[in-house]
Amino acid sequence: MARRLPALVRALLDPAVYPHPVDRVVLIETHISCPAPDVYPGVIQLKGSRHRVRFGGRGRTVGP
Repeated sequence: MARRLPALVRALLDPAVYPHPVDRVVLIETHISCPAPDVYPGVIQLKGSRHRVRFGGRGRTVGP
């Protein structure tokens, strides 16, 4: 049985959300990690709502 993804995750699967051209988005789930500077080059805030997000900018910060 397929599980329903949270609205924020579904929104991030839309290539139009990204600030650069994206052909497709693939969801790969991994373990959670805290500070991992060797893995992640940086962090950017998600703004908008859980159903419609954008990267950075002004507005309300969205979280899980």
